[in-house]
Amino acid sequence: MNEETDEKHVESLKRLYAMQELGITFHRVASPKCVRLTAYFKPCPKSGCGKPDKNSSHVYEIRIDREMSVCSSPWVARGYVDGTLSFTVCAGGRCKCERLALSAFKGYLHRVLRKSRRNLAERCGVKFEKAR
Repeated sequence: MNEETDEKHVESLKRLYAMQELGITFHRVASPKCVRLTAYFKPCPKSGCGKPDKNSSHVYEIRIDREMSVCSSPWVARGYVDGTLSFTVCAGGRCKCERLALSAFKGYLHRVLRKSRRNLAERCGVKFEKAR
């Protein structure tokens, strides 16, 4: 591989772990037996509204382990929101399991954090339209 290919690969990985519209970035820690992805979300208060609510910040975690007891696939990813299980994904390979879990979590966050997305869009001057 040359330097240009390496840079493209690094940029694609950054896009995989980041949700720039929400200001969330998953941080990855891996070993041969497991992978942990964690992210922290704390919304900014609207100007003039004071401090954000203490319950508005969240910790998101994806745990990927090699486990045959749950399903026939050897890799299982579990998504947690503030320590509570939200979903489980099974896949044949660790990389595929990681990508599927990230996609599932991003879909979940887009549905759950729609109010935060709207607030961020308003602060950036973008008109937010409701989905029909």
